[in-house]
Amino acid sequence: MREQRFAAVRRVLRVPRAHEWCLLAQLVLMTDRYRWMMDDAFVYFRYADNLLFLGRGLVYNAGEYVEGFSSPVWMLALLPLRAPGVDYYTLIRILGFACALGYGSALIWVNRRLSPVAGRFVVNFPLAASAAHYGITTHFSSGLETPLVQLLAPLYAAALLAPSSIALQCVVALAPLVRAECGLLVVLYLPF
Repeated sequence: MREQRFAAVRRVLRVPRAHEWCLLAQLVLMTDRYRWMMDDAFVYFRYADNLLFLGRGLVYNAGEYVEGFSSPVWMLALLPLRAPGVDYYTLIRILGFACALGYGSALIWVNRRLSPVAGRFVVNFPLAASAAHYGITTHFSSGLETPLVQLLAPLYAAALLAPSSIALQCVVALAPLVRAECGLLVVLYLPF
């Protein structure tokens, strides 16, 4: 009986409630409203186009085999989406929306894990503040790896709340491939 009750609570916690759906929608709408593209993103775009369309390899200039981008994971995310010929404006919008939804969903999960009473209506203040925050929403569409860095923040919190999760351990372990500074996350996570 007790196991069935916990299973029912777990099922309820997985589905966002109406106010959480509204906050997720606001997060995506604000991400679209404040979309922009930083000029440094064009470094990634040139590397991707040289590899995919010009046959020069993963280079910025032909014959210069130097890694000039800071996030291998972001480059790996761009390549399969760019390969069919999707323009960068659309591609970055799609990736921004996906990262914003992942970020919001992770905030919902973390907030529910930290809530004192499971199953009760609890306002998700981190998600509410993020959904209306100009700095957070704009960087989901910057064209750089910042959406992945933002996504790492609640995933790192989730890894601290569920240290036995293999998937979250892998996210923390691969964080330095998103940005080298994220290696600090690995160091801080090791005691757990």
